[in-house]
Amino acid sequence: MDNWIPVIQILSPFVIAVVAYFFASKQYYNQKSYDEIKRRYLDESIDSIASTIENSLGNISANWVSALQITKSFKYLKHSQKLNSATNYYCPYNTKDLRIIAHDRLMALIGDNIFFELHQIQSAFEINKYNLLSDDFHVAITKYCDGSLCDISDEKHSETHKTYSELIEPIQRDSYAYYPIVKLLNKLSFIFEREKYSYSQIDSFKDRADVKSIINEAKTLYEKLEEND
Repeated sequence: MDNWIPVIQILSPFVIAVVAYFFASKQYYNQKSYDEIKRRYLDESIDSIASTIENSLGNISANWVSALQITKSFKYLKHSQKLNSATNYYCPYNTKDLRIIAHDRLMALIGDNIFFELHQIQSAFEINKYNLLSDDFHVAITKYCDGSLCDISDEKHSETHKTYSELIEPIQRDSYAYYPIVKLLNKLSFIFEREKYSYSQIDSFKDRADVKSIINEAKTLYEKLEEND
């Protein structure tokens, strides 16, 4: 036995180094795997969709403010080139904002496509209001402000102002109905980021009770938005 002592003494640092390397490598791999999953499902999916919808609602709000300013100017200035130019400053809808890949990942994560459906109905609202402002409203006031119809009657002018003021005024208030989508996505994000998931564990995320509860809330919200559409 004494003959083995020198051998053990020589091998011990090597064995310790191998064991340490093994655990360090495993920890590194687990951390790398977690970072990839976090990037794929959180940064590039849940948070990306939430940020896109939030920005979209911000565009609606900005367009609403611009439209209010234009209607105010139109009320007092029946003939003004500035009104014609101002209608070009609305924030347009970007077709890339639907985030198909991000939604595919989210659907795989939670086992349901309800947030894609919510995003679609929110996008439809944005497009509808953008078209109202950039097309209908733009045409309605431009023909009175491009210099060709200087002699419009006060009655026709007041009628146009009243019609579009009533259409534009509730846009901001109506958009508030879509903010809960962002809130639900943030709740989902908070649940996901509290734990470190591996690729072998990721399928269990959709089976969590709190995740199922959020999905049910999302479906209830979708039904409510469809009713009010």
